[in-house]
Amino acid sequence: ELFVSLALCEVDLDKGRVQLARAGHCLPFYVRSNRTLLPLKCQGIPLGIPWAGSWIPYECDLQPGDCIMLCTNGIPMAENSRGKRFGLGRLQTRFQNGPGLNSQQWVSQLSDELQSFQEGAIPEDDLALLRIRWRGPES
Repeated sequence: ELFVSLALCEVDLDKGRVQLARAGHCLPFYVRSNRTLLPLKCQGIPLGIPWAGSWIPYECDLQPGDCIMLCTNGIPMAENSRGKRFGLGRLQTRFQNGPGLNSQQWVSQLSDELQSFQEGAIPEDDLALLRIRWRGPES
């Protein structure tokens, strides 16, 4: 069987309104500017797998400085040379430390931490990340 996971996110930049749906993709997170981390419990199975359900989008309203974080499972499942995984907990900590940084700084810090953790091990899966930070309606 062939299938594909995906996440679809639509952001109203004027209002900070987010609609997000996922089909078997990693759970996305909402990080408030005060560093509160909330998993976005939108549900759906990967595309290509027979299913009688529907993909129900999650909706929320961002406040200035809030972030939405999405990634592929290659990041938390990345292993070092001893077979230890980077893990969701480490990734969540990095998510919580992200709101005050600009995107370039944040991605650079996460990339450096992940490369250091992997100790030269070659990733077995893709390592993709999307960070959406809403600055407010006038931005």
